[in-house]
Amino acid sequence: IKKAKTSGKTPADLAQIEKDYVEASDYVSENLKDKPEGLDARLNVAQVLAGNPERQADAIKRLDSLIESAPESKQAVTAAKLWFQLLADKLPK
Repeated sequence: IKKAKTSGKTPADLAQIEKDYVEASDYVSENLKDKPEGLDARLNVAQVLAGNPERQADAIKRLDSLIESAPESKQAVTAAKLWFQLLADKLPK
């Protein structure tokens, strides 16, 4: 997505790229469930959504779901850190 921004892609193109990535990651996570690869897919899509201010609420829902379903995983630890960062970014400076 970062490369797409500098390549002259329109916002609609970027939205489509994001949508395709989310769909692909959801497919992987649904098929691999709570295996590390499935958890990685869930975390990766939450990270992508967290980078879009308009989709941060979706990212938080996904982070919460990941932490709830696999609290002992390394992905849950990373998800909690990202969630904390999203909350900290909203605090007044």
